Amino acid sequence: MAAASTDGADTREVNQGIAQFYDQSTGVWEDIWGDHIHYGFCDPVSGTESDYRAAQIRMIEEALSFAGVSEDPGKRPKNALDVGCGIGGTTKYIARKYGAKCIGINLSPIQIQRANALAAAEGLADKVSFQVADALEQPFSDGQFDLVLSVECGEYIPDKRKVLLLPCTYTYCSFLRLNCPFLVILGYISEVGLPVCSNWQFAAELARVTAPGGKIVILSFCHRDLGPSEESLQPWELKRLKKIYDAFQIQGYCSAADYVNFFESLSLQDIKTADWTQYIAPFLPLLFRSALTWKGLSSLLPSLLRGGKLSLHC
Repeated sequence: MAAASTDGADTREVNQGIAQFYDQSTGVWEDIWGDHIHYGFCDPVSGTESDYRAAQIRMIEEALSFAGVSEDPGKRPKNALDVGCGIGGTTKYIARKYGAKCIGINLSPIQIQRANALAAAEGLADKVSFQVADALEQPFSDGQFDLVLSVECGEYIPDKRKVLLLPCTYTYCSFLRLNCPFLVILGYISEVGLPVCSNWQFAAELARVTAPGGKIVILSFCHRDLGPSEESLQPWELKRLKKIYDAFQIQGYCSAADYVNFFESLSLQDIKTADWTQYIAPFLPLLFRSALTWKGLSSLLPSLLRGGKLSLHC
């Protein structure tokens, strides 16, 4: 997972905590889920799909379709960035689909090592590379990528809290109980570029490395929008969120309206959002069903005996 900077020692502590969390748990999730360590897109009518890995691929396809990413050889992306790449499932998929040069970043050295090894084993080392990097201080040139994706990564970015009034954090299955939507957000970089402001460093960094005419696609869990008369979430909501926040290294959720405001402040064009909660919610039973197989239990047991924590959120 790629996360972010706050200040000095706080920055190091946050980033080290996230890196350690995924260093310890990644092997378990790879055993159960494969190289796509993220939710899947399911049919809400028929219920939970039987093939959870197909649902994970479908989520990527749905996001690319929503964003209108062209498959035309003359228009498709040539350079793509996956922010919070896990062990590279999405990054490799984009490289294969579009023939693009792709880079994946996150904070976990173990994940990055594994991602590079998998890419090499699959014959993609010339198309795909992975490196440890902070999402708020990306080691790339301005406008380097024409497609930037962030799949279930924004939740780990602490810096966005500087402009929020609420310490809101939803994860696990809490979106089912607390109206926490899963959203896809698309931002389009103007052909003439944009002025990068500094009021939300995560959004600003995504915009900075995206080329004029390029697209930014974010898939993220969000807390519910506040009502017209609300200044805060309810105390019971905040109390529950605090427990999840502490357990899984989540650094803060924001609402869909917050994301839109952030990107509007960066002068992005054609910003749009969609609430995919109904398509993501059926995926949870797949997680539990896969964990309750012999292979899943044999993978989980050593981690649990070591006192490891497992994020059901990402």
